[in-house]
Amino acid sequence: MFDKSTKRFPVKEEFIFLAHCGISPLYIEAAILGAELLHRHSREGLLVANDYMAILENLRSSCAEFLHTSAENLNLVKNTSEGLSMIANGYPFEPGDEIISYVHEYPANHYPWRLQEQRGVKLKLLPDRNETEVELNRRPCSWSMADLEKTVTDRTRMVALSHVQFSSGFAADLGELGEFCRSREIHLVIDAAQSLGSLPISPEEAHIDALVASSWKWLLGPIGTGIMYTSPSLRDKLGHVMSGAELMQQGPDFLDHTWRPWSNAKRFEYS
Repeated sequence: MFDKSTKRFPVKEEFIFLAHCGISPLYIEAAILGAELLHRHSREGLLVANDYMAILENLRSSCAEFLHTSAENLNLVKNTSEGLSMIANGYPFEPGDEIISYVHEYPANHYPWRLQEQRGVKLKLLPDRNETEVELNRRPCSWSMADLEKTVTDRTRMVALSHVQFSSGFAADLGELGEFCRSREIHLVIDAAQSLGSLPISPEEAHIDALVASSWKWLLGPIGTGIMYTSPSLRDKLGHVMSGAELMQQGPDFLDHTWRPWSNAKRFEYS
């Protein structure tokens, strides 16, 4: 049984907490481990880095099991914006290509695609379903598969949507959405920040090409951490937009400047 005690979640001593769509409370085991690492850093300096790689490898393996995929397809990011920006800026868009998103997406899943307009790419936004309904209820609601089907053209390269919309709680049917995109050879990119840890997700089963989520919402993790999944077929198309020592296979041989980046998802962990 899931332990929801005050001992494990000290936040319950003073609050009734419901805002998992924002920043969730850190559970006590994670807080203790994080504090221990900071204390070691203060006592040992450089030596604390000896454990970093093992920690990251274990975290990738755990996340892979959680998402029913291979650790080769996962990398760690600081937040959703970083992951989506690497995908958007690294994709080989050509002038006239199209991206489809939703008019009320969270900014992390809007501005990276909006930026591609500088490359001559057209960002097409699905309307909100309430825009065609009674004026009395104009709060953000959801997008529809019917509007998506009407918006797609032979220049559509990517559909970028949230699994769960932050402003309404609308949850997309990832299976239906993934099959729609797969059948049209369109890359599907999912912002799962509002769902991962609350709703089950299997990106391979749902034909999702990329999935990014921050870890401090339903996953109850620390601020400044996130998960990014990419399929091998999409990853092969993405160029590097961030670089550093850690994305190279030669590791700590810092005088070897050979360009040998990892071919798996670790290629996105630049530092």
